[in-house]
Amino acid sequence: MKKIRLYRQISIFSFLLLYIVFFGLNTTRVNAMGISEIDNLLQYSLDAEFEEDSIIVVLDDAMSGINKVHSKEFFGDIVIDHIKDLTWRENEIKNNNVKFNQILQISLKNSSKEKILQSIQILQKINGIESIEPNFIFDKQSFVNDINYSSLWGLGSAKGINAEGAWGITTGSKNVRVGILDTGIEAHEDLIYNLIDGYDFYNNNNITTDDAVGHGTHVAGIIGATANNNFGVVGVNWEVTMVPFIVHGKMGDFFGMQVHQWQLLM
Repeated sequence: MKKIRLYRQISIFSFLLLYIVFFGLNTTRVNAMGISEIDNLLQYSLDAEFEEDSIIVVLDDAMSGINKVHSKEFFGDIVIDHIKDLTWRENEIKNNNVKFNQILQISLKNSSKEKILQSIQILQKINGIESIEPNFIFDKQSFVNDINYSSLWGLGSAKGINAEGAWGITTGSKNVRVGILDTGIEAHEDLIYNLIDGYDFYNNNNITTDDAVGHGTHVAGIIGATANNNFGVVGVNWEVTMVPFIVHGKMGDFFGMQVHQWQLLM
């Protein structure tokens, strides 16, 4: 029982480390950045597929209100035709402790793609606006043919993270490296394209595909299983570079001091 409890603790620890490496550092960076810098990361361009006459604006919680009407003048020197409130209001958000953000679709007069991008720059300077983006047109290629995709409810829009919406903007990049500190990653057909060599700190060798437990392989599938290969599942990222690091053995035994060594290889 002690072994089982230890393995559960190590699994949780691995997930926490993965979260910090993959999300935590980026979150800190984003929180320290202004809206302009965040939007620049998305690399909006005239080549992107978006509506030529509307912008999606999310107001911060201080500026938002249920059914609140905002004057056109609030949005600065852009020529607005009309404003539509897109905010989801199930049960009119009765819980006052829930953060509430209004989502608005702002339609412009005599607009074009160039004017949309210019208007975004203007809106970025207005206090009370949390985020702005073009009204993207999602490509049908955002939908995948992986045979077990329908079982991945966590990626869906009903109860999940709406991955298909994000895939309409980006499907990942090989330039992004994710270190996975776990039990290794099997050289699986659905993972091999996004997998590079890592290190086994438990056995002090470079063999990381002998995942006898399967936990690291499972985590890797969530992060970066290959998309549109008519096989298996799909990860959040269709393209990514996953680096496996083995930090504990089959029964959950673990060398905590060696976790820090992963930084030398990243």
